[in-house]
Amino acid sequence: MRQVAYTIGVASVVFFVLLTGLELVSSDAGITAETLMANVFRTLIFTMIYAAIQVAIRIFRSGDKPD
Repeated sequence: MRQVAYTIGVASVVFFVLLTGLELVSSDAGITAETLMANVFRTLIFTMIYAAIQVAIRIFRSGDKPD
């Protein structure tokens, strides 16, 4: 499970950096505190969904192993 936690953490950081970079490139005003907070909430939602999928994959794969 530690490897899953690392994978989720890295994916979340990459997702946040990509969102912030896209906002920086696409907007003329730059990055505001409101934009950063919106990106944080989007990243939290992504993290929860991604974590649920990763844990489900681990559970279903471990159920296939013979005893």
